[in-house]
Amino acid sequence: MILEPDLGERMMQISASTAPTKRRGAPFRNVLLWGQPGTGKTMAAERLASRVGLDFAMMSGGDVLPLGKSAVTELHQLFNWAERSASGVLLFIDEAEAFLRNRNSSQMTEQMRSTLNAFLARTGTQSSKLMLVLASNRQDDLDDAVLDRLDELVEFQLPGPQQRKQIIRMYLDKYLPDAKTKTWKDWRRRHQFVRRASDLSDDALDTAVQLTQGCSGRELAKFITAVQAQVFGREGEIIVTAQDLRHVAERKRQEHHQKVHNWGAEKETARSVVSGKRSRAATLTG
Repeated sequence: MILEPDLGERMMQISASTAPTKRRGAPFRNVLLWGQPGTGKTMAAERLASRVGLDFAMMSGGDVLPLGKSAVTELHQLFNWAERSASGVLLFIDEAEAFLRNRNSSQMTEQMRSTLNAFLARTGTQSSKLMLVLASNRQDDLDDAVLDRLDELVEFQLPGPQQRKQIIRMYLDKYLPDAKTKTWKDWRRRHQFVRRASDLSDDALDTAVQLTQGCSGRELAKFITAVQAQVFGREGEIIVTAQDLRHVAERKRQEHHQKVHNWGAEKETARSVVSGKRSRAATLTG
């Protein structure tokens, strides 16, 4: 993974402390990974489980709501299953705020509150069989009792210029490998090899880095797959140029800005709705 230096060091520290915890059969520490979508939270949880030798299980908070009344039963079954693991389990809960939100929230139903209480009951004491890793884009929405059960809070920020350049180069090598570097070991990927134009230089990568400011790692991966689609869609020799990189980067920048604008508008609408509810409540109280 390509992370900011401080973040990479923090995750290495968590990994280094979790491995001996597993060997000694001591209780695991629970972790919250928070930050914008596409910044590598899921990948980091997978790598952590792999490095320390834990089984990896993943669920989404959004999976809980459709379960209705059976959500509590299903949650207990999940914890029972995890505690029977011989190797121990890292349970990764993505979008944790979807069902572990503040119990005083106006969006909390009785079923959601019951599910939250079941989760709190199963996590009241730390386990030597189960390590919890929660991920959230809105950590402020989590219930205080949930936050009290977490030992490490790690922020995943958007990649900086150096990290974006490394990520772009990594995905270029993955999705558009240079024909000059192919070996007999790469024969299964022979259909992916392309010729890189001489203008696809370090300066071309720097231009792409500037145009992708504010993009997440996931958006950068989609950026290079879009370059791949453009190159593979042409007739004749398959060659990727600096112009391909720049053209797609400019289009992706526009898409990114539109996404950010829409996201900001949705947040403003949500704030207006909440403000309106508070105003009506205050009027009724008065």
